[in-house]
Amino acid sequence: MKKKFKSLAVLVLVVLLTLTTVGATVISSGTCGEKITWALDDTGTLTVGGTGEMESKLIQWQQALDSMSGSVKKLIIQSGVTGVGYGGFSGLSALTSVVIPDSVTTIDYCGFSDCNSLTNIPACKNVKNIGYYAFSRCLGFRDVTIPNCVENIDGWAFSQCTNLNSIHIPNSIVSIGDGAFADCTNLASIIIPEKVQSIGHSVFNSCKNLKSIYIPVSVKTIKEYAFYYCDTLTDVYYEGSEEQWKQITIENKESSNGELLFSATIHYNSKAPNSNTVTDKPSDWAKTEIDAAVAAGIIPEHFLKNYTMPTTRADYCALATALYEMIKGEIKELKSFVDTNDINVSKMAAIGVVNGVGNNRFDPDAKLTREQAATVLSRLASTLGKPFASTNPNFGDKAAISAYAIEAVGQVQSAGIMSGVGNNIFSPKTDYTRQQSIITMKRLFDFVVKK
Repeated sequence: MKKKFKSLAVLVLVVLLTLTTVGATVISSGTCGEKITWALDDTGTLTVGGTGEMESKLIQWQQALDSMSGSVKKLIIQSGVTGVGYGGFSGLSALTSVVIPDSVTTIDYCGFSDCNSLTNIPACKNVKNIGYYAFSRCLGFRDVTIPNCVENIDGWAFSQCTNLNSIHIPNSIVSIGDGAFADCTNLASIIIPEKVQSIGHSVFNSCKNLKSIYIPVSVKTIKEYAFYYCDTLTDVYYEGSEEQWKQITIENKESSNGELLFSATIHYNSKAPNSNTVTDKPSDWAKTEIDAAVAAGIIPEHFLKNYTMPTTRADYCALATALYEMIKGEIKELKSFVDTNDINVSKMAAIGVVNGVGNNRFDPDAKLTREQAATVLSRLASTLGKPFASTNPNFGDKAAISAYAIEAVGQVQSAGIMSGVGNNIFSPKTDYTRQQSIITMKRLFDFVVKK
C-alpha cells in the first residue's frame, strides 16, 4: 500500500511539472482518475493531463470543481486524455477558452453544462459524441457551430441555452437525441442534416421563437412533442415531394405537435435555406481554386461563406491554424491576449506566425490588410519548414508597403502565392477578402507539400 501511494505521489509530481504554464504558479492540483491529474495555476489556467478518460464522479474532483468554479478562465486538456467524463467541467462559470486534443473522442453527460462564459463549442477533430446535457444552460451561446467530426448529439445536449440564436449542425450528424434543443427560446431557424432519420421527442419543445425548419428527405419519423409550444413556426422547408411528406410518421398528429406542423406552410422540393455548407458563392474567377481548397480539406467549414467580405485578423488565424495542424499536427503552445480568447489566435501567436498590436492586445475583429496577409504567409511558410526565398517586390506602389512587410510581399510575389490587383499595383493597405484568403492559403499548401 505504501508503495502504491509513493508511486502515485511521484506521478502527480512529475505530471505537475508538465502541467504548469510557463511563468505561472500552481495554486491547486490533484487527480481525477487513476492516470489523470489536474493543476490550476495563478493565471486561471486549468490543465488536465494523463491517459484515458476522466473519472469525474470522484468526490475529490467534484469538491475541487466546486471550489474553483469562478476561477478557471482557460482549460487545456493534454493529448492522451480520451474523454471528458460525467460532469467533467460543469459549472466553470468563468471559462472562456478550451483546448481539446485529438485524443478526445467523447464529451460525456453534463461535460460543460452551466459554463456560462463559453461562447461556442470548443474546436475538436475527433469528438464523435456530445453527451446528455453536455452544453445545457450555456448562456453565453449565441451563434454556435458544431464541429464536423461530431456524429451523435445525445438528449438535452443544448437544452435551456436560452440566448442561442442560431446553431450550425454539420452533415456528419447521424442522430439528434430527445430534447436536444428544448427551451432554446431564442432559436429562430434550424436545418436538420441530411443523414438524420428521426426528429426525436421534444427536440424543439418550447423553442418559442422558432420560425422555420428545413427537413431532409432522410427523416422518416417526427416524434411526440417535437414542436410542442413552437407557436411561431410558420415555414417548413421539406426536401422531398408532398407524397414523400405524407409517408413521414408524425406521432400525435392531433396534438399541438401535429397542429403546429400542419398549420405551417410546407415548402416541398426545397433546398436548405442558408445551407449547412455554403451560404453564398465565390466570384467566378475564384471558384476553381476554392473548390480545390475544399477538396484538399484545408479550409474550416465555417469559412465557406461570405466569400467577398473582408477577412478579420482572427479569421486568418483560423485558416493558418487549420493548414499548420493538417501538415504538422496539433499546436499545444498558447499565447494569451487581453482582448481575445480565440484559440486559433493563441496558437498562431505562440508559434510566432502573428503578433499583437501592442499592450498585449490582438484586435481580432480588425480587417486584415493585404500586406498583413503577406506577412502571415511568409512566417507560416518558415514555421512549416519551407521558407520563401528572400527577395524584394517590384510593384509600382512598393513605396506604400510598410517596412515590416516589404520582404514578405516580395517573397509571396516571387513564390506565386500572392499577386497584385492589376496594373502592377499591390495595394498593401486594402482589405483582404475571404476568397482571396482561401486561395492563397491553398497555394501555400501546394508550395509546402509539393515543393
